[in-house]
Amino acid sequence: TLHRANPNRLHKTNHHTAMSEKLWYYEMGTKVEVAFENQNGISMPEVEDDTYASIDGWYCAAQAQIFKKFIDTADNNASIVEIGAWKGKSCRHIAQMIKESGKKINYYIVDTFKGSQNEPNAHLREVARCGGSIRNIFDSNMKGMEKYFTVLEGLSSEVVTNFKNNSLDMVWIDGDHSYEGVLKDIINYHPKLKQNGLLGGDDYHPSWGVPKAVNMSLGCLNIIIYGQCWRTIKK
Repeated sequence: TLHRANPNRLHKTNHHTAMSEKLWYYEMGTKVEVAFENQNGISMPEVEDDTYASIDGWYCAAQAQIFKKFIDTADNNASIVEIGAWKGKSCRHIAQMIKESGKKINYYIVDTFKGSQNEPNAHLREVARCGGSIRNIFDSNMKGMEKYFTVLEGLSSEVVTNFKNNSLDMVWIDGDHSYEGVLKDIINYHPKLKQNGLLGGDDYHPSWGVPKAVNMSLGCLNIIIYGQCWRTIKK
């Protein structure tokens, strides 16, 4: 069950710094705890083909390590949804790790390829320069890896209907970084996860709406922070 909070009644009891081990929130008398995992020595998992490294975009070692651990321990026919692809930097690396695992993993990539409306400098100018969509750039960057992923082009709130409840093993939220966008993705995709499925995302940083949405909806479910990535397990 998701923890729905009133944003007007939520307040922090300590300051979030890089050295914090835990972050507490009190909401309607309930203590919400966020734990910070040891972040020393995070490195990018090596792959045989490092084409991903030359692709424009954002992709951190913490996210890559979370995906590697999932892929290494996943069963055949496990299903992953990644919301947010941009030009395919993370997607290329994840697809390569799936390929090298030798497993059959259903990897679904969700994006409009039109950028996030709340990121005019990072996204919308580049999309406009590319004629209104970066799908062709993504396809070019993913060339040769097509058998290891499926693209669902559209808004995450629309393509969610492709998935049945309790059908997914992992959902990664890294699309719209606004509070409203992240909260909507959590609410829409949490029911799609199987029991013990992993729900996570990137950019858990106060400059984005991510921490507020995550803490308010999932704070009672043992959030783990690794680098700037967050994750929790559906119980």
